[in-house]
Parts: sequence; C-alpha cells; structure tokens
Amino acid sequence: PSPAGTPTAPALSDPSSSLPVPSPSVPLPGPSLPDPSVAAPPAPGVDPALPVLPTVPGLEPSPDASTSAPVAASTPEASPTPIRKAEGPADWRLLITGDEALVTASSASLLADQRRLVTPKGRAVHFSPMAGDEAEARSGVRFVVERRASSLTLTEVRLPEPADDPIAALVPPAGLVPDVLVGLPLEVPAASHVAALGALALLLSGDGPAAAALLDPKPTAPGLRVLLAYALLLKGELPKVHDVLFGLGDDPALGTVARFLTGAALLTDRNPREAIRDLQAALRMKPAFWPARLLEAESNAQLDLPEAASKGYEAVLEAVPDRPEAVLAQVYYLAGKDRPAAVAMVTRLVKARPDLVPAWWMLGWVRRQGDTSEDARAEVKAFETVVFLKPRDPDAWRELGTAQLRWADVAGGLDARRAAAAAFAEQVTLQPKDGLAWFNRGSVLHQLATEEPLAGDAARFAERLAEVRTCYAKALAAGTLGKPDAARVHHNVGLVIDLLPAGAGGAKAGDAYQAAADADPTYAQGVLALVAARVAERDAPAAAKALARVPADADAVEK
Repeated sequence: PSPAGTPTAPALSDPSSSLPVPSPSVPLPGPSLPDPSVAAPPAPGVDPALPVLPTVPGLEPSPDASTSAPVAASTPEASPTPIRKAEGPADWRLLITGDEALVTASSASLLADQRRLVTPKGRAVHFSPMAGDEAEARSGVRFVVERRASSLTLTEVRLPEPADDPIAALVPPAGLVPDVLVGLPLEVPAASHVAALGALALLLSGDGPAAAALLDPKPTAPGLRVLLAYALLLKGELPKVHDVLFGLGDDPALGTVARFLTGAALLTDRNPREAIRDLQAALRMKPAFWPARLLEAESNAQLDLPEAASKGYEAVLEAVPDRPEAVLAQVYYLAGKDRPAAVAMVTRLVKARPDLVPAWWMLGWVRRQGDTSEDARAEVKAFETVVFLKPRDPDAWRELGTAQLRWADVAGGLDARRAAAAAFAEQVTLQPKDGLAWFNRGSVLHQLATEEPLAGDAARFAERLAEVRTCYAKALAAGTLGKPDAARVHHNVGLVIDLLPAGAGGAKAGDAYQAAADADPTYAQGVLALVAARVAERDAPAAAKALARVPADADAVEK
C-alpha cells in the first residue's frame, strides 16, 4: 500500500487547453487560457465527464495490448452517418457572360490547359461561355464573370468551396475572396482579360502565389492592381500590397476594396491598430461591406478588446447569419456570458456544416464548460466527430481522451476510462515524442490497473504496472514536460513502486518522490509523499528534512 498520507490515485497532467481557435487572438493549444471570463478546458480526468456511444464503422483505433478498449464513437444527431463533405463539381469552372464570351472563354481555357492551372485541392480550372440553353450552361458552374470591353465583374458566386478551417483562412483573408470581389467592376484592358481571368479563378480558390504568377508585376489598370494586390496579400508579400494599391484608396469604385486589402495586409503583419484605421475607412465608404467589419472585429480581438470584438462579430452575423468565422469567434466570447446561447449558436453551425472540424471542436469546448451529464455526453460526441473527420490529428485524440475521462468520473466508469486509454494510445502513436501524451496514457492505465478487478491475478497486475512504468519512462525521456508535469510523473512512479513487492526491481518509492520534490518544490503532494516514504523507511532525519520542504499552501491536516 501507499505510505501514509500519499494519494492512492495517480496524478494527472496540469490543465492543457485546446481551444478550437475562433480567432488568432484566441489562445492556440497551450498551457492556459488568459481570458479569466472563460473557463479553461480541464485537465484530463479532473472535471465531469461523458458516455460511451455507439461505434461508427471505421473509427476503431489501433489495437492496444493492455487494458485499452476501442474508442466508442458516434455520429451526432446533427449530421448524417457517416459525415461526408459535399465536394460539388470535380473541376473549378467559371462561366463567362457578356461581350465576346465565347472567344474569351476559349482563350482562357487554352491558358488554363497550357499552364495546367489547378486549385490547391487539385481541381482543374475551366472556363465556359454562356451559350445555348442557359440552365445547361450554368450546370456545374462555381462562379459567373461578366466580360465587357474594358472590365471584368464577378457577378455570381454559385458553388464556392468553403474553407476547411475558416479561422485559418481569415488572416490573410483567403476565405473571403468571393465575398470581397463579387459585384466589383474591375477595369482591365481587353488584352489582359485572359490572364486576369486565370488569376481571378486561382484567387477564388485561395491560391495567391499562382494567381500572382499570371499577372504583370507592375500593372497600371486599376482592376489588375486590385487582383495583384490580393494575390500578393495571400502570398505574404505584404509591403508590395501597399505599393501596388498606392493612390487607389480614394477611388470611388475601388477605394473600399483597396482600403480593405491594405487593412488586411496590416493585420496579417501583426499591426491590428493600424489595420483598424484602413478597415474603418473602407466602412465609411461602404457601411454594408461586412468583410471589413469582420476584419475590424478580428483586429479588436487581437488588441484584447473583447467588447468591441464581440460587437463587430455580432454586426457581421446580422449581415450574413451563420457566417462560420463570426460564429466561432462570437461563441468564444459568448461562452462566458450565456453558455446556452453559445451552445445553440454553434449547434446551428454544425448542423449547417457537419464537416466543419473547428465547429465540432468549439462545440466540445463549450460543452466542457458545463456541469451536467448532458454537457458531458455532448462533449464526447463532439470530439468523437472530430477524430472521425480528422483521424490523424493527435490533438483531437487527446481531447477525446480528456472527454472520456470526464465521463468516467460522472457515470461512464471503467468503460469510459478504457476508451480514454485507447484515445491516448492513438495520440502517442501519432505523437510518439510528446511527453504529455505518454503521461496521460500512463496515468489512465495506472488508474485502470488499480480499479479493474483481476480476480487475484498477481501476474496480470504486475504486467499492467510494468506498462504504466514504461509510459512514465517515455514521458520523462521525451524531455518535453515542464517542471510541474515532470514532478507529477515522478510522483506517479513512486505510487507504482509502492504497489509492487518490497524491493522489486531494486527501485525505491522514496527516490521517485525525491525526484518529484526536486522537479517542482511547490507540488505539495510530491513533497508530502516524500515525507511519508522517509517515515516508512524509519529515516527520521530525512523525514524531518522533507517535512521542512512542504509548501506553505499544503493541506494543513495532511501536513
């Protein structure tokens, strides 16, 4: 048995947040959440938890040789089974209308074939003219462009390809290209129409570098300058964006978009305060131009101005309800004020976009803030959907393991804990050098080893403890743990040794507890365990020395 005063349950890792990142200003997966109004996602196994659900075929994790069970998975009611993304047409087709549509479409298609233009997702770029039956001509068309003698105008956005990660496509605004350019007459000389159409098609797919390669690097026509500036923005050549657009900010037709693009370049360059200046100038010229409002809200978020940011996202949603970027960001701010409203908002989004991983991630995070069994159940379902959609994402498996542990503490019991062990097994398979992943896996197996009935099978018990120690050894060997987590691992190793026959393997629990106390002197449980171990060894001087190291904030009764 453990020495007196030593906790019998293994320690778990410190809280590690894994937000679905509603905006770059929101903390990326890391140690903690700096926003005190929103509770940080809990440490594995610390908070309430969730139920084991029906398995989705094809989601079985890699087999685990010890106590793990397959991760239970379910497809939430909000989505079909299985979830599949609506891909739309296999190619990237633009319909050309207006003057000389046939000749222009033929020339643009020839360029696309010669240059082998394809989108980042491998869709071949094609152009077709408005000819014959209109319904047939529009079939499979993603965008419609009107050609005039000296201009090109994107007139319809029919089948855009939504970004897999709307937040990542916000800065720079690759996901906003159709919304920014639709209805904007671009002054382009006839001789440049074909190259401009090729660049426009690639821009609409989010491929700035390929679009820039088709354009004159020093254009004079205003429409070509806008196209090149957007391409350079997505390419990351931010100073050139300002150079290309110089003087267009006051243009009656293009000034709004020019100001938007320079604001976006400043925001991408981590200068949100200056970005707001240009974005507000764009809004003064065209108050209904919501893409500028969206980037203004994002700028305020990066400046840590939550009220201004939330107000901006709310204004965007009034203009374009259920816009994913605004929904995800607004849910983040709403979660600390009105969690049911936040749940309802993100649930609508996953129903509309069942393939959208960040939406499911956000739903799981918001549910984690709740303390009901319904919240716990919904959290597991959300992260099961995330791993179904992104089975190669180790962070997704970590969050599923965390959710299953929470459910185990509520009502899931050993089945949920086994599912958590299997989830962490997937994580270490994908992330074998992550010490925290090995720590979490080891701690769950440790709990299972002491909780599962073994009918007196001492050999099996010893095998389980050996696997636990292996996980802890890999956690420490990875060299990625901070001092608090390293202390907890050493403490857990001491607990394992305490469960073995005296002298087994020559290891001493006291040495492990000493390592815990040395790694993090503020970790009270590790120091108290060291005191207890020295008492058990009948080493009074060492016990007294350890007792003097107990942190002042330790439990008074235990001390």
